[in-house]
Amino acid sequence: MPPLERLRRERDNLRARLGEPPDNPSDTYAWIQDQIVRERQYAADAEARRGRDRRQLDALGPIGRRTHRTERRDLETRVAGFDNQIDRHSRNIEALNEQLAC
Repeated sequence: MPPLERLRRERDNLRARLGEPPDNPSDTYAWIQDQIVRERQYAADAEARRGRDRRQLDALGPIGRRTHRTERRDLETRVAGFDNQIDRHSRNIEALNEQLAC
């Protein structure tokens, strides 16, 4: 048997006896931290879009809200959607922080 083949078999036998290495907790920690950063950015983006739409809604004024009903409804619907997104991202951040605490 060639020496390279013998070394490969020895390596395979050692791997079989040792089994899989344990998970590296620092990899999991880094992944969770990255997810938290992303979720915070998503929430900040949604807050910015919500603020923009609220300003547009305020700019319509009381008369514009009556004369531009479709635009008003669209803006109100988008603001409500951004509120939901912000809540969802906040819950995700809380869940990820709980995972870090464990």
